[in-house]
Amino acid sequence: MLWVDGQILYNPTTKMAILNVASPAGYVTFDPVLHTFGTVIPANYAETFSLNSTTNVVMDSSESSAFNTIDAIDITNERACLLTDTNLTGDQDGASTDSATNITVISNEDGTATVLNLNGSAFNPPGVSTTPCTLDETNAPNSVLVSGLPSSTAGSAVNGTTHQAFLIEDGSPGATLIQLPISPVAGQIAAGSLGTPSISSIPNDPLDNSWGTQGDPYAVAIGECNNKGYAVDYTFDFLVQVDLATLQNNPANISTALPAGHCAGTTSTIFKCDNGSGTKFFPLPGVS
Repeated sequence: MLWVDGQILYNPTTKMAILNVASPAGYVTFDPVLHTFGTVIPANYAETFSLNSTTNVVMDSSESSAFNTIDAIDITNERACLLTDTNLTGDQDGASTDSATNITVISNEDGTATVLNLNGSAFNPPGVSTTPCTLDETNAPNSVLVSGLPSSTAGSAVNGTTHQAFLIEDGSPGATLIQLPISPVAGQIAAGSLGTPSISSIPNDPLDNSWGTQGDPYAVAIGECNNKGYAVDYTFDFLVQVDLATLQNNPANISTALPAGHCAGTTSTIFKCDNGSGTKFFPLPGVS
């Protein structure tokens, strides 16, 4: 019996879903047409993972990884390999990947995030089911450590159109937007290729409760068509929508308090759903 840990990603290229499982720890594919599972690929327990739909490689953010290392899951060849980078910390929590540029963002829940440039990286040794193995960066370490973020920054999502990463805190209201390179980086990635992080916080919800985003796995996503970031609070009362253009250009506006009133779909709120400055709340089932 498989004990699914909570995250499922779908690869539109291979038409396969990928699940991380806690028992036995690792990853397994699922064919949604045939309703069949693949073989479990042993790996560390992951808080979240990201998928490059082009290379079919999963990056596994896990507190179980040794300092300066991360698991890279070669789904095609059914093996977990080790990537070593000195800008990786020991408390990896969130992972997201821009498949167009092969840039992966790992949030470390210590006020930092690691931006890995995996363009040009390669598994060593190549071949089917060969272990132990490594995923080798070009010019390692090929990364940037972004610091000065909200202290509990954990989950993240990437907009593959604007090439921006939206990061949230675990159980706290912090929200950050980082501009990533807009095209693949040949060779070494430089700090100058990233924009200055835009940092703000999500205001109190329509019930006047302090916002804290759900964690493990992190309830954060991006709508690429409308360039909005989304997160769910840890009490599962509200879905929040953050306008990422506003977060980028006028980050202080995001934290503007909601005006007095009544949030649609509820009967007992004391504030409206929309602060009119880039943040909007949607009540989830169960909110009175």
